[in-house]
Amino acid sequence: TYSRISSLKRGAKDGIKIVISLIPVFIAAAFFEGYITRHTDMPVFISIAILSFSLLFIIGYFFVYPAIVYKKETTKPLQNETGNITASHLNLKQ
Repeated sequence: TYSRISSLKRGAKDGIKIVISLIPVFIAAAFFEGYITRHTDMPVFISIAILSFSLLFIIGYFFVYPAIVYKKETTKPLQNETGNITASHLNLKQ
């Protein structure tokens, strides 16, 4: 377990990462709201294309990309200080 201050620091660090990752989403939303949604006479296929792209972006940015990063981080071999993979890192009997 972590101390309260350590847990607070870890939680704040995770929260900052979430806020920073949302900045591009807020910028895109502001652009869409300011320049695109005001055109009420826009053809339906363009509206559907924008909505589809937005949905694909959200799925990719918040579900697919984190899964890829997690998989890459968990399958990375462990190395000691010299950069060599050792039997102890592989949980093998020496």
